[in-house]
Amino acid sequence: MAVINDYPFFKLNPSSKDNYQLHIDLSVQILKSQNQALVVHLKNFLVYLVSPLEIEKIFQSAIEQIALADEQSCRWILQNRDYLLPEIDLIEIAQQMIKIILEKQGFIIGQDFQFHNRTQLSGCPYVIKQLSLNEQSELTESQNKLFNLMKEEFLLIEPTNIT
Repeated sequence: MAVINDYPFFKLNPSSKDNYQLHIDLSVQILKSQNQALVVHLKNFLVYLVSPLEIEKIFQSAIEQIALADEQSCRWILQNRDYLLPEIDLIEIAQQMIKIILEKQGFIIGQDFQFHNRTQLSGCPYVIKQLSLNEQSELTESQNKLFNLMKEEFLLIEPTNIT
């Protein structure tokens, strides 16, 4: 079994100006390992170096990079998203992406679409059609890839008449 010291990223120079990118690179390596124990060690390591908001940003950047480069590892992360709580809530990230996509197109939450049980979304036919597209102009390439994997792994999007 690999231990945290086997990863050279854990021997970081704290004075390096590139720490943020190093933390992302480390997170990519650890998350791709698909090893729950290493993920726990990574979270504990980052807690001593950066703020909770920075940890969330680091994990989101790492997961987006993984979505582009290693679909299998990204699926593992999405299926085991509870390992990353409370530092990052991937369901909340998915909801934020949906809100960005739909609100920029004039849709109104509660009127045109709404969330149920955190991973279920219902909406008018236009909302469903928009979310079924593989490319969302409101998202970056890596966010699009991640969003599409989220739709496959845990988001349930269904048509409903909202009144």
